[in-house]
Amino acid sequence: MRKARVCYDHLAGETGVSALDQMLSNGWIEQRQDVLSLSPAGRSAFRHAGISLERPKSSRRPECRACLDWSVRRHHLGGHAGKALLDWLLAERMVSRDPESRVLRFSKDGEKAFNLWLAAPTQ
Repeated sequence: MRKARVCYDHLAGETGVSALDQMLSNGWIEQRQDVLSLSPAGRSAFRHAGISLERPKSSRRPECRACLDWSVRRHHLGGHAGKALLDWLLAERMVSRDPESRVLRFSKDGEKAFNLWLAAPTQ
């Protein structure tokens, strides 16, 4: 549960926190005080991977949100982009959800592919 889990509808745990750290390092996510936003490079990286950022026009949900992780006590990515990221991980079968809990399990290939995507140069 500490490694990877669902927080509402986005990736949390050590993997979620390190993913946000890497996205910030890549310049895919920009942070101004506590406000996160996708940069043009981030939009390109998400689009290149096939992660849809489209959302209903009526949605009041922020595109990106810093969500405090209870186990690590640091932030992971929430908001619409966080949901889209988890939806993509599930759709691509990089990760599966334990039906009895919020635990997420990365396949060996899935974890490798996710880490390669995060380490990729800006698209």
